[in-house]
This record gives sequence, C-alpha cells and structure tokens, in this order.
Amino acid sequence: MFTLKKSFRFEASHQLKNHKGKCARLHGHSWEFIVEIEGEIDKNNMVIDYAEISEIAKPLIDEKLDHWHLNDTLNSDDPTSEYVSKWLYNYLKPHFTTERYKLIALEVKETCTSGCRYTEK
Repeated sequence: MFTLKKSFRFEASHQLKNHKGKCARLHGHSWEFIVEIEGEIDKNNMVIDYAEISEIAKPLIDEKLDHWHLNDTLNSDDPTSEYVSKWLYNYLKPHFTTERYKLIALEVKETCTSGCRYTEK
C-alpha cells in the first residue's frame, strides 16, 4: 500500500465571526492544503498521476479559494482550519475514490506553524 501526497497553495481571506479573539477581524492567509491518497500501483507503477490530482484541484482553487473570501465561497461564518479541511475533504473525496485508490486525509495549513489534518477515522 502506498500513500501519495500533493500540496497546493492559495491566498484567501476569512473572518471567524463567532471568535472572541483577533481572528474575529477580517484577515488573510497564505493557505496550503495537502491531499493524501492511499492505494496500490497499476501496471505503470503508479497509484495516480500527480497531474491528475492537479487537474481536479486547480479548478477548485481558481473558482472557490484563491483570492476569495472563504466565508462567502464556503458558506460559513467561521471557516476555521478545521472547517476548511473537512470541506475540502468532502469536496475531493468523490474524485479520488476508485477500486485502486482513495482519499484518506486532507491537511490544511493557514500559516507555516498552524494547521489541521482531517480524516474520517
């Protein structure tokens, strides 16, 4: 069994409207998310081509994440790292579920030192 990871970056603002601290104010981050896919290799010794992962993730980044306000595009008053990681996982899971491989985790980093990893376990 193999685990592949592919990371993506985007810039976006958010506001945690129900938070008591400074994150209640509108602010932005240089976000990163990491897709983790587990599976078996095929006859070409690949689980999935990294380019295929990008083909699915790039339109999502362009249409809902990069230079967007996450409160609006993800429809939440509190798009925390936890919320964003689960939202991304649920969005991407149908695209990465086959007999040979599946999405097993989605990690989101909102700063270089803070992030969240979501799995269904």
